[in-house]
Amino acid sequence: MRVYVAAIFPWLTLAFVSIIEPINLGTLLDLGVVSTFFVPLSLLGEACIRQMLISHAAWGADVVVVGSGESIPRIVDYLLAHPEVGLRPVAYCGDLIDGEATRELPYLGPVSEIGRAAHAADIAVVAMSPELGRLDIAHLPFGRIVMVPNISGVPVVPLRLCTLGGAAGFDFLNPGRVRSHHHAKRMVDLLVSMALLVLALPVVLCTAVIIWLISPGPVFYIQRRVGWHGRPIRIYKLRSMYLNAERRLETLLQTDAVARGEWNTYMKLSRDPRILPIVGNIIRRTSIDELPQLWNVLRGDMSLIGPRPFPAYHVEKFSPAFQRLRCCVRPGLSGLWQVSARNDADLQQQEAIDTFYIRNWSLWLDFYIMFRTLPAVLIARGAK
Repeated sequence: MRVYVAAIFPWLTLAFVSIIEPINLGTLLDLGVVSTFFVPLSLLGEACIRQMLISHAAWGADVVVVGSGESIPRIVDYLLAHPEVGLRPVAYCGDLIDGEATRELPYLGPVSEIGRAAHAADIAVVAMSPELGRLDIAHLPFGRIVMVPNISGVPVVPLRLCTLGGAAGFDFLNPGRVRSHHHAKRMVDLLVSMALLVLALPVVLCTAVIIWLISPGPVFYIQRRVGWHGRPIRIYKLRSMYLNAERRLETLLQTDAVARGEWNTYMKLSRDPRILPIVGNIIRRTSIDELPQLWNVLRGDMSLIGPRPFPAYHVEKFSPAFQRLRCCVRPGLSGLWQVSARNDADLQQQEAIDTFYIRNWSLWLDFYIMFRTLPAVLIARGAK
């Protein structure tokens, strides 16, 4: 909603001004330029102000978390890690498992004694679960109640509440099944990737020459990855490794238990013996080695934004349900995982982040990831 308001604000101003005096073509062009930059600037200003308020503990409201078992620490941990949500947990109420404590917050007793929790905050976050039984939500002693239903596999961004015969329901679009969304995403891929490929061509050529001087041989690396609908695709990269990279990796994993454990957790190594000296780490940390995949985007094998195309041995580490979900979208040159965690995320976090992206995909989310990709690459956060 904030995006739409920011987008139409300049045009509302135009309508108001046109009542006072006629509008010429120059004014319309100026307004077009202003409206183009108004949305990202207004959102950036909002984010800066919110962050300043968070740093001074002046953002959000106190809440009591109500739930049972593992739902309590899960919600408390999330709210503490994301203060921008605006809900500060100050206490919790519910049935614990083995007296489990949560971040040293005050414990206000079981759900049966929830009446005593009203003094702690005026807002309650209730994690719905079968263990809560027939809890009468409407009669809880709180002025505002946020319900977290125990459902999975449902988008959270385009989710709307609707009423059906007096009962509450959820209404949402399934973006992966809307044909027009696929066409719009493909059009953006073609337009942006063609422009980027022209700009990237000199960088690719110069880097290819440096690679050949350090390690004579093919400068491009072609690998089979799992693509859309589970079909194998051939992706192109600038070679950042030795020609005998796989033998080097196998030797290290057989002799180094620490490296083997790191590989099994992240499918990456912080000190990878396969990487070429000097140029290898640079082009990987800056993602220059990925630039040839713009050709994959033009071909339709990949998209600009989406889950990264992984080799089969990597995909097999994920749960079967997530493997099926990944097959519903084209793999991407960049993605939510890259801009939020890059290679710091383990397999479980990769699965959670990519699941969120697929379930909640929109063009706005793609544009957000595009704008976040360049800063993430420049600071090389978590890159290996």
